[in-house]
Amino acid sequence: RVRHPNGRSLSPCSNAPSSNWYLADGITLSAGYDLVVTNPFPDYTNITVSVLTADGVRTPAKLQNQTIAGQSVLKIDLEKFGLRDEQLLAVEVQSTPERVVVSRAQNYYGGLGRNGYAMTLGAPSTDNRWFFADGEKAGNTSESLTLLNPSELPASVTVQVFTATEGGDEFVAVQVYDVAEGSVVKVDIDAIAGLPNGRHALVVDSPEVGIVAEQVITRGSGSGAVTVVSLGARVSSKRWWAPTALQDVTEAAMVVMNQTGESGTFSLFTLGPGGVQPV
Repeated sequence: RVRHPNGRSLSPCSNAPSSNWYLADGITLSAGYDLVVTNPFPDYTNITVSVLTADGVRTPAKLQNQTIAGQSVLKIDLEKFGLRDEQLLAVEVQSTPERVVVSRAQNYYGGLGRNGYAMTLGAPSTDNRWFFADGEKAGNTSESLTLLNPSELPASVTVQVFTATEGGDEFVAVQVYDVAEGSVVKVDIDAIAGLPNGRHALVVDSPEVGIVAEQVITRGSGSGAVTVVSLGARVSSKRWWAPTALQDVTEAAMVVMNQTGESGTFSLFTLGPGGVQPV
């Protein structure tokens, strides 16, 4: 949990370091972008940073074989390396040896309608499938997916969107997107034909080539807007833990997604001083 003058952000921690980290989404148009690299080990390590933009791959000279001291944190302001007014950029960090954790701190000031502060952990690897349980289409909400293909092969990516099945008014859409090798693509979920207002879930498939997928949702407008950037889940599971207590109880405080196509049931429990209790 991060508290910042421009907003609050919540992100999961990493349980292991990695030699590769990927951050699919990012902008520097009316926004600050700090790349945060942590070396939790006593020995130094070296990193190489590559940035994918609309104009191709950028490799700032000072970020090639950059040394990070042991048990230290390095904050890299991308604007200081000429990456200004970018409407879409993705970052890849490689380390030698395998001993860093990478996250992104974005301070939004209205660029592309985004506002607020978002701290997001990177992805330590690519994957062939990503799940997003909580999407929404509404009059004051904008939603997009950012797809990063850091490989040397083109990817054919399928995005499936489906809504709640209550009342027989379910909606399912399947869209296919070509993501060239070493590129990043933004998908406008709001523009999918026929998608009704309300909650929906998304499944991203890239069966042949591993990719990274992030979801961007902005709710509200102007200075009152709040932007949240989320890395997708890699697997479905029979058990999930949400360690952070809810500040407010709302209708959509907890969203459950069933992507199997078969009906199922679930139970919700809370964990407190009295132990595990059913809701």
